[in-house]
Amino acid sequence: MAYLTQGELMKTGTLSTLFCFLISISAFASEDPRLLQKLREARFSLSDAIGYAQKTSGPATSAKFEMDGNDLVFSVYTTPQGLEAPAEDADLSEIAGPATALPIQGKSEVFADSAHLKRASTHLTLMQLSRYSLTQVIQLALKTQDGMAYSVKNPTVRDHRALADVSILTADDTVVTVSVNLLTGKTLCRGIK
Repeated sequence: MAYLTQGELMKTGTLSTLFCFLISISAFASEDPRLLQKLREARFSLSDAIGYAQKTSGPATSAKFEMDGNDLVFSVYTTPQGLEAPAEDADLSEIAGPATALPIQGKSEVFADSAHLKRASTHLTLMQLSRYSLTQVIQLALKTQDGMAYSVKNPTVRDHRALADVSILTADDTVVTVSVNLLTGKTLCRGIK
């Protein structure tokens, strides 16, 4: 699968930056405040976690930082057989581990339960359609809104478009969700949490 080059990525979406800038409010109303506080303790970026997971277990289809009890952890869904494998033949898995320690280390789990398999199959299908890797999706979102990307979970179809929502924590503790069209790379500030 051919992804876009760095130069091609630089050409996409600048009007969204202004749009996202104009609509910012406090994040703490709807996001887990423990997660937002702990994100500052992460020792690596979400893109770093994706890179680790891809070296360990194949292409990434979604990723996030989340709380596991009182601990900040990373979670990356992968497909070890690659993006060319049909969902029914692919092992859909998760690499997860602590986000507050270096070097990055995680454990792999192949999904067996129905809910995870359905969700991961959708992620796989949308990333198979995408011209962008998950890391490139984050780069596109960060061109629209500065901050710390902490979630690219649940790529979905909305309004007949394949989208990935990237949650970004800004320097002033605002959470901005930037939707990235997986086919065109266009970004839209979907809302502030």
